[in-house]
Amino acid sequence: MLSNRVKVIIIISICVVAATFGAVLIRKSSDFSLSVSPTPSPAEFLPELSASQKPSATAIATPRPVATLTPTPTPQPTQNPTPTPQPTPRTANPPVIDITFPSEMQTVEFTSPDQKLCIVDVPKGGNTEGVQRKHTINDGPWSGYVDLFTLCFDPLVGINRFSVQYKNKYGDESQVYTRQFVFKKSY
Repeated sequence: MLSNRVKVIIIISICVVAATFGAVLIRKSSDFSLSVSPTPSPAEFLPELSASQKPSATAIATPRPVATLTPTPTPQPTQNPTPTPQPTPRTANPPVIDITFPSEMQTVEFTSPDQKLCIVDVPKGGNTEGVQRKHTINDGPWSGYVDLFTLCFDPLVGINRFSVQYKNKYGDESQVYTRQFVFKKSY
């Protein structure tokens, strides 16, 4: 059986090892906080000794505080619900086209049978992104929308009329543009 003196030394050694181990853990982890409480005296754990059994004061080291590791709660980010952005309604912005040839009631004369009348239409404003055109000539049926290209045709002698309409990639349609012109042949 161990003597009381040996028991006290073992208890003190355990406290020193625990304190050292706790200090190492604290240095390795920032997620823990250290709270220190005084170590209970050995007398609280040992039976009362008689005067002859008590160790001398020089043999008992002063007990060191016991380190207790307490996990520090990690703060959770607060989640503020962000409002869902509502789409802004798109404002229609149809293409604006300037038809520069032929002008209204202009006389056009061909001097060769292999000539064709070509409409000159130039985007002038609005949204002309992905612009397409449809047309009708001399009140015939409307064509379908096609990508913008040079529109040429063989007019009839006399008064001719064509109408064109444009739309952009968003489906915004322009007004209908109509031109009349007079056609003559001199060959």
